[in-house]
Amino acid sequence: MTKRKTLTRILSLALVLVTLFSTLIISANAASYSTGDYMINTSSGLNVRTGAGSGYSRVGAASNGTKFYVSRTSGNWGYTSSIKCTNGTRSGWVCLDYCKKQASAPAPTPSLPVGKYAIASNSGSNIRTGAGTGYSKVGAAAKGVTFNVTKISGKWGYTPSIKCTNGYKSGWVCLDYCTYKGQTTNNNNNNSAAAIKLNVPLYKQGDSRWGYKYISTKTIAKVGCLITSIAMAYSYNTRTTVYPDAAMRKMSFSGNSLYWSSLKNFGLSYTTYNRSLNNSIMSTIYSKLKAGKPVIIGAQDANGNSQHWVVITGYTGTSTTSFSANNFIINDPGSQNCTTLSAFLANGSKADRTKILKICY
Repeated sequence: MTKRKTLTRILSLALVLVTLFSTLIISANAASYSTGDYMINTSSGLNVRTGAGSGYSRVGAASNGTKFYVSRTSGNWGYTSSIKCTNGTRSGWVCLDYCKKQASAPAPTPSLPVGKYAIASNSGSNIRTGAGTGYSKVGAAAKGVTFNVTKISGKWGYTPSIKCTNGYKSGWVCLDYCTYKGQTTNNNNNNSAAAIKLNVPLYKQGDSRWGYKYISTKTIAKVGCLITSIAMAYSYNTRTTVYPDAAMRKMSFSGNSLYWSSLKNFGLSYTTYNRSLNNSIMSTIYSKLKAGKPVIIGAQDANGNSQHWVVITGYTGTSTTSFSANNFIINDPGSQNCTTLSAFLANGSKADRTKILKICY
């Protein structure tokens, strides 16, 4: 009887140890995968299922080499809201044991704007002969001193004149210790204005880092000009780097079309026009640029085709009352050569985009 009890205890202890060991293995496996970009890495392709396990129903199958984004994990399974399958774009769970995680693209240094700044550090800031602390000091400016930056190098700004404790100097200021005050304008008369140039990052919707990702049934490369434009404007406004695929995850869609209420997630507003470009619309665009805000604009031709969205980043004219589309500079997510609003509306060899849909700012 004693031997039987002893054997029972040993078996019970063994069962506990096996269970504990299994739990540790499962926990270790669960921790081995994280969210991010993945690619199917098996020649036979991979099933997509309704849940995190091979016992769940199959909703589709993705071919070897298919890329997708995993937004959450459960053990060795990852959930994707959009993956291209042989039977169409699907959402579901994929076994990550048969996938390869893709390296994240290095984030570029956000580009700071030229314009007016103020020293924000209590201890003031040094002015140097070059863009870096290794350059010689030419002076020091106190907190609150304002100055104009005419060119940027990384986090440093060049000013042709700043009030220092030893007189007015020109040189480079570290903008980490300054506050941006907006664009510099020439107020000598009511009809003149200095050129406006916002250093908005340029993203292309067809970039291989995000162009393959699906909105619903179509990719960012195919129909993601608006998403890409929003990512550019948001990156500039927040001085951060937000790529189109990350911006897309903050939006809501009906099929491949954006719900405009999603713009509040980016601190953006919009005005609907559905009419041809006129001086009043350009005046509104100019006022937003002058306030340091890039403007997203969408247009299409008279037949409702060729809808496209770009970001207006600057103005090269001299009048603040009479505007020309040729004087507005743009970032076009879909073209290498289109750099002005007039070229965007001319639409190359296709019918002109005569209807302005909306502007967002």
